[in-house]
Amino acid sequence: MVIEMNKNITWMNDINIAHRGLHDISKGIPENTILAFDQAINNHYAIELDVHILKDGTLIVFHDDTLKRCCNINKKIKDMSYEEINKLTLFDTEHKIPTLEDVLSYIDGRVPLIIEIKTDKSARNICPKLTKLLKKYKGKVAVKSFSPFIIYWFKK
Repeated sequence: MVIEMNKNITWMNDINIAHRGLHDISKGIPENTILAFDQAINNHYAIELDVHILKDGTLIVFHDDTLKRCCNINKKIKDMSYEEINKLTLFDTEHKIPTLEDVLSYIDGRVPLIIEIKTDKSARNICPKLTKLLKKYKGKVAVKSFSPFIIYWFKK
């Protein structure tokens, strides 16, 4: 599968970026949720979000490696299935952890995205799945990772 790579990312210099969406837990808007992304879109911010892969292969939008901080559950995200994750809520709100597919569908190119691939041994499985989703996506996207191997995978 081939994605046409446009190396022109000057748009990143011209727009504010909402890290994990435009969230404010004091207002009931948790990070990395559809509501936080909606707030970013409404304020014309690009969105930075984080992607993890679950044990069933589902890509989700979530920052941490564990559920402790956001859901008060001492489990690693990679050991959970989407069925299990979908029963949880974030920071004692009604908001849930979204799938990347749902987030891409919701944002629908209205603002640019910066997608960070969270890295551990399962991260290599994210690349082909993310590529497949981005092949259909029409908006501006930059992919980042602290792993040089992941960046190389996308470059190759």
